[in-house]
Amino acid sequence: MTKTIYPHQLTHGRCKKKLTLKEARSLKYTPGKVIFENKEDGHRFWLQIRPNGSTQNFLVSRHVSKQTGVLVEKQEKLPKVRDYKFDALWNDCVLDGEWVSERSNTVSTDVSHDIASGKGKYVCWDIVVLCGKNIEAFAWASRQEILAKLLVRTKTIPSWFSCSQVFPNIKAALAFVEANHTEGLVAKDIDAPYGNGWTKIKAVDHFDCIIWGVEGSKTSEEWKKKGIIGAIKIGQWRLTTPQKARLIDNTWCPCPKHFKDYGGGHIGCYAGLCYSFEDMGTISGITLDLRKKISKQPDMYLGKIVEIKAQQRLPSGLFRSPRFNRLRDDKNHWECLIEP
Repeated sequence: MTKTIYPHQLTHGRCKKKLTLKEARSLKYTPGKVIFENKEDGHRFWLQIRPNGSTQNFLVSRHVSKQTGVLVEKQEKLPKVRDYKFDALWNDCVLDGEWVSERSNTVSTDVSHDIASGKGKYVCWDIVVLCGKNIEAFAWASRQEILAKLLVRTKTIPSWFSCSQVFPNIKAALAFVEANHTEGLVAKDIDAPYGNGWTKIKAVDHFDCIIWGVEGSKTSEEWKKKGIIGAIKIGQWRLTTPQKARLIDNTWCPCPKHFKDYGGGHIGCYAGLCYSFEDMGTISGITLDLRKKISKQPDMYLGKIVEIKAQQRLPSGLFRSPRFNRLRDDKNHWECLIEP
């Protein structure tokens, strides 16, 4: 009898290289040697299908629980995954993929909410264990061939299960990312074993925002005790009209200190136009040194302009995966706009 292989015994495949879409466009790839896999903004999980005669499936995260010291499992939150009866040929298989939202243009926090409410779908990238046998050493092309044969022989595929989209060339892959606003791509060497020859290609852009507040740390007990901030609150101006919002001054507002007082509708005017200040959420990724400086004198940073990196602006106006990049002393408030 084959001994069951559990996710904690597997290699956690990671991308050794990271590129932006702009950088990826300038590189040359050998045709037929590299494929480009679409990457959603989801939560990564191994899907272990009924191991060692178990009556349930397991959805295992790559994160280790601080309480238990073992990999976090989420199948109890998703009974449609836990209790699904795959065809017997899938028993003791382990798949690699991510849990994504069924809604379009979502961010990672939306996926967390979907998991908590039992929603979403699993997008499979790869198969790493076949009927109890570790096949990580197989070439990507061979593993994909195995996965394709399993799918063909399967009578019914669950509605919450699909495979990632793969493109043979960078041009088609980039066109798909830009048209569908996905997180980016992963370039994979088709002859490489699992976790080798991977390059992440992320859709990243830069935006100028205004700091209007700070937020305490939600995770670090040490930072909480020392009064070190966890994130900064950012906003931008949106072109509006006095008829759509109450005009409170006729000059450009140098700093939206009273943002809360006006419920996000603080108004400023410049060059005969009227703008409404809007909350764009929070960002982290700040250096510890700057974090400490802001924590000591937060009022000194209200109204300062910060450049952020984000994968894209969503239709809601918010950013996908925003991160601090740098402070900008060379920018003006009227340049921190939500483009129409």
